[in-house]
Amino acid sequence: MRLDTIAFLLAIALLFAVAYHASADPIDARAIVRQTRAEEPDVEAMQRHVARSEPAVVLALTAWLEAGALVSAGEVAAIHEVLTTRMRGGSYQRTAWQYSAGLRNPRHESAHRMGRAPLSSGWPRLHREHWPRVLAAADEAVAGRLRHGCVAPSPLEHWGGPHVDRSSINRLLRQNYSEAACDGFANAFLYRSAL
Repeated sequence: MRLDTIAFLLAIALLFAVAYHASADPIDARAIVRQTRAEEPDVEAMQRHVARSEPAVVLALTAWLEAGALVSAGEVAAIHEVLTTRMRGGSYQRTAWQYSAGLRNPRHESAHRMGRAPLSSGWPRLHREHWPRVLAAADEAVAGRLRHGCVAPSPLEHWGGPHVDRSSINRLLRQNYSEAACDGFANAFLYRSAL
C-alpha cells in the first residue's frame, strides 16, 4: 500500500474515533446553563448589598467606581453633595443606586465586597492601599466634616465624566445648569444656575 493511502485511512479512523468518543459523552445542557448563570454578575445581589450598606460605605463605593482608586477627598465630598441634593425624600442608598452608573455596572460586582473589614492580600495592592483612605473620606463627608472645595453658588446636582458624559453635560448646560470649578477632579460637577 502506498504511504498516502495509509495516511488517509489513519485520518478516517481518527475521525471515527473522535466521533464515537463525542457521542459517548452526552451534553448536559442543564449543567451548561447552571455554569453560565453562575458566571454572570448578580445585579440584584449588588442592589441588595447597596440597600443594606451604611451611607458612608455606599458613598465610598460610588466615589471609587465613578472616579477611580485615586479619587480625592474633595471629589468624595462633591459626590456626597450630589447624592444628598438628589435624595428628595428617598434613601441615600436608593439615590446612589439610581444615579450612579458605576455602582450598577455588572463589571464592578467584585468591588461591592469592599466594606469596613480590612482588605485581605487577595485584593490588588491598589485596593488595599487606597480603599481605607476613600472610606475615611466618605466617613468625614457623611459626618459633615469634609467640604468639596468646588466654586458653585448653589448645591451640586449632577456629575459626569468630562469626556464620556459630555453630551449629557452639554444638554444640562443648555437647561440652566452651570459647571462648577472643581480643580483636579476626575468628574465634572454641575449646579443649577440662577434664573
